Amino acid sequence: MPPYIYSKLDGKTQDIRLITLLPGNINDSIRLSISYEPFIIPMQRPVAKLSLEEVQKTLPDNWTAFETLEGRIYYDYADPKTGLGPTSWTHPNSQMDPTGGGSRHNDKPGFHANFEALSYTWGSAEDPELAYVEGFHPRTEVSTTSLPTLKIGQNLACALRHLRYVDTLRVLWVDAICINQQDLEERATQVVRMGNIYKFARRVVVWLGPRSENSGLAISTLAFLGKQVEVNKIYGRSPAPDCTQPLWYTASYALPYTEEVWEAIHDLLKLPWFKRLWILQEIQLASQDSTMVCGNDEISWYLFRRSIKCLYAKQKGVPRKLSSLLPNIDRLSMYLIGSRLQRLLAISRERKCAESSDKVYAILGLVPPVIASKIRPNYSISPADVYKSTFLEHVSLVRRLELLVTCDIQGQKTVGLSSWVPDWSGDISEEVGFFTDSYCTGCSSSQTRFLPPDTLEVTGVKCLTISTVGEYLLNSDDDIFNVIQGLGMEKLIKDSYITGQSLLDAYAWTMSRGQLRDRFHTVTIDPSVEEMKRFILDRAQGISGEMIGNIPINQFSRLTRYTSRQKLVSTDEGYIGLGVSRTQPGDIVCVFLGCPEPILLRQRPEGTFEVIGNCYIYGIMSGEPLLGPLPDPWECRLRIIPNGGGYWEPVGCRSRRID
Repeated sequence: MPPYIYSKLDGKTQDIRLITLLPGNINDSIRLSISYEPFIIPMQRPVAKLSLEEVQKTLPDNWTAFETLEGRIYYDYADPKTGLGPTSWTHPNSQMDPTGGGSRHNDKPGFHANFEALSYTWGSAEDPELAYVEGFHPRTEVSTTSLPTLKIGQNLACALRHLRYVDTLRVLWVDAICINQQDLEERATQVVRMGNIYKFARRVVVWLGPRSENSGLAISTLAFLGKQVEVNKIYGRSPAPDCTQPLWYTASYALPYTEEVWEAIHDLLKLPWFKRLWILQEIQLASQDSTMVCGNDEISWYLFRRSIKCLYAKQKGVPRKLSSLLPNIDRLSMYLIGSRLQRLLAISRERKCAESSDKVYAILGLVPPVIASKIRPNYSISPADVYKSTFLEHVSLVRRLELLVTCDIQGQKTVGLSSWVPDWSGDISEEVGFFTDSYCTGCSSSQTRFLPPDTLEVTGVKCLTISTVGEYLLNSDDDIFNVIQGLGMEKLIKDSYITGQSLLDAYAWTMSRGQLRDRFHTVTIDPSVEEMKRFILDRAQGISGEMIGNIPINQFSRLTRYTSRQKLVSTDEGYIGLGVSRTQPGDIVCVFLGCPEPILLRQRPEGTFEVIGNCYIYGIMSGEPLLGPLPDPWECRLRIIPNGGGYWEPVGCRSRRID
């Protein structure tokens, strides 16, 4: 049978291809038709609505308005005595016009095209299956007596067999079929449009894979859990307005699941779909009606993401092997639309894709439009050139060196990269530089100049010189335990640090990479400074257990996500900190205008410098290299930016009271 021959897409009418999946039973051959349809996004008129701050002003005492991940407002009541109370979709003031009060609105567009977009994993290209294409393009004058065919992967074939209806048609957009994968120019053009395709599709259908013996149990469990929890855009959790288990959302409540249930959830979350890169923008842009299918079982994306946010926050009860999967899937469940390029590229590093250039291209639907417009997919140039041009365009636009903190020369695999260009093809842990929100040069703008072909000039200050580098990479609890035991109790308690604090304080902040509750002007699940100091002293004495005081040990174990692949370092000047694995004595610590974290450099014989990676040095992380230390009793904390998508900004604090 002849292969299907693609016709060119019409740029004037902004065509896309759609497939119409013909009815059939599970074992029937796959039959479909391919149509070429205009896909023109109508002008979206802004919807008049009150801001969250304006809605808050309309509320009685003890009520707070929150916005869900999808943009709907709900109301949370906190009892003055217990701090607990119900939540509601309706405004507590019955006289308040619900629409005017902003009780409901949605970030998603009002317009939706009449097709579903499929999100799936391509899988192996070996042993492809034939799909039979019926009908022909209306502009094509050629017809054949035998049906043309397309070769599709086994996973896609399995998905189409399960998703087709028995007695009616189903219209889908499927990238492997609807984009001519052999036409590099078309691929580049359509990659830019993919964000809108998933955003404006009637819904996204996620194909996780065929049913397993326990996948149905996992899906029904997660669906029920998701109904108990509501999550807002700053990642706070509340009991869902219609919940039947009002305490399940809390971090301290242990879910009443059997070992069999935990195993089923673990097996579901290990499926390949959760590890792929392209699915990130596909599901983030999906409508609220989107669904996740595993065999004949399904769960709405709305409920799934809430169940994951709840599981990830649990302080106890979640098995360790499941806990290890949750950080990656929790990030998938965040609200990432419009996020900083640094954040999205950091997440993309841990996800899998076939081509290295897609580490950038696969997230363009999520980055702010002004940045996306400057990064044009081009599959004819090398990944090294893609990464370099992305870095330079970003610096030019935002006047910040945020992307520099993701450089690690040890992890470079892409041929032809300069040391100052991050290698986003690698699987370096994305935690560092993504979660830490440092401000070592305040909110300054970068001063840079690119000297072709591969030199970048930057403006900054040389601060310190590395004197010693620890033996252990701090990848696990055991690694941290070994380092702490080597410090010695007497030294920790009696010695002082260069900033005037105790050495124990310095190690508490360093071994957590600054991610302690005291640093944030809000409640977080991370330990406090005092709790971290207790942890260090217990470990220094060889004391172990499931609790440190009243704090579960897993809250301290989570800190390894900030220290992974780093070593303890000290400097000639008396500072301690964390450096990337390739750090050596003699490396210099510099801070650059517009760069949020200190950078380790190593001088080359010809006088230029090589970027080794970022570092954390306690005592220089809050603008001290440029402005000097904050005078007593001031300290620097971070507060969540209102409606800022979970980002933090620095704020000055006096003693323990915000001025």
